[in-house]
Amino acid sequence: MQFGQIKTFVTVARLGHLTNAAKLLHLTQPAVSGQLKSLEDELDVKLLERTPAGMIPTQAGRSLLARAEKILSAIEEFRVAAESLQHTLSGQLRIGVIMVDPDYLRLGRLMADMTARHGNVGVDLEVCGVHQCISGVETGRLDGAFFAGDNPRSVLSVWPLTTLRYRIIAPASWTHLLENISWSNLGLMPWIRAPEPSAHHALVAGIFRHASIEPMKILTVDHESVIMSLVRAGVGLSVIREDLAREAAARGEVIVCEFAKPVELPLSFIHRTDRRHDRCLKALMEVLQSIWAEDGCRQETEQAGA
Repeated sequence: MQFGQIKTFVTVARLGHLTNAAKLLHLTQPAVSGQLKSLEDELDVKLLERTPAGMIPTQAGRSLLARAEKILSAIEEFRVAAESLQHTLSGQLRIGVIMVDPDYLRLGRLMADMTARHGNVGVDLEVCGVHQCISGVETGRLDGAFFAGDNPRSVLSVWPLTTLRYRIIAPASWTHLLENISWSNLGLMPWIRAPEPSAHHALVAGIFRHASIEPMKILTVDHESVIMSLVRAGVGLSVIREDLAREAAARGEVIVCEFAKPVELPLSFIHRTDRRHDRCLKALMEVLQSIWAEDGCRQETEQAGA
């Protein structure tokens, strides 16, 4: 028994004419007659009979017609459901996250919006260093990653999000030490930075090269929250995101070294260029970019109002 046979039976029973049914089914009249006969032979039941008024169901045909219509309805529902799935994304993404605080990266909003818009796309987050993010994306272990710095590889596509600004900060208790201080004297003080390889390590190393200094003592830690804690405790100087530096300075916890210009670092989302047509990855990037674009517009409005 085939779908076409059932559809032909129902169509002829509804219209009552072989010719009209053939036109609606885009079949020849002999083909319609052949499908009806083969169905009746397979069921060993006479379904339709010819009368002066046209083709009408037999008693057995009337008994089976409702069931046949339910079969067609179920198949149509199946087809519609299948079509809807073509527009419903499903899959699993693994995204690398550099060691920048999650609120700044909008991770909470990203996950919430992805759940709301694309609930069938799972997103796993893996916190790792910049170089681990790069290698993970290159090898395919990661589908994408947040990245701080310039375009690291030609095989990677870079989607800019914002520019990070960093400032040198010192413990609040060092106010008297920093009066009229020179870069050479800064080199005599202890510094705190992230271990190599990392974007923060490269950032601080660039400051050292520019100022032609090499600090006598360097303490390495692997997260900006730890760096901030150590500076507050009076352990040494460091470089921290400007927004965090200003907030801590407003609370009287640190000093922002205003004599040193801020250092900028681009923040981006990276993925392999050959993955640019992946529907799940495109959906995540669209959500990510909408979040950052919305925040960018809000910041511009606030600045204009101020």
